[in-house]
Amino acid sequence: MAIIGILGTPYNTVERSPFWWNKVSYTRQSFIDVFQELGHTVIVPPVDKTENIKNYLPLVDKIVLTGGADVSPYLYGEEPHAQLGTTDPIRDRFLSLPQLKLL
Repeated sequence: MAIIGILGTPYNTVERSPFWWNKVSYTRQSFIDVFQELGHTVIVPPVDKTENIKNYLPLVDKIVLTGGADVSPYLYGEEPHAQLGTTDPIRDRFLSLPQLKLL
């Protein structure tokens, strides 16, 4: 079976929330469950340091890019649309890397 990498989502904790003293990268348990039920091994690589992507790609057979915050239009030289939701600059930097084109 395959090793599946489900890219983590950074969670910026606030005081008095769970894990408030630590940075957290997470994914929904339901994403993990689906692949494990199919017999795959799942890892959740963090997306906090873009220089580390080259270390994660050789470890997995497939990468799952989960949904989440809107991609910032500034990455594409565009202005924000009136219906733009929350953006995640850390994840945007990671997911816009040229290395992901290799997938």
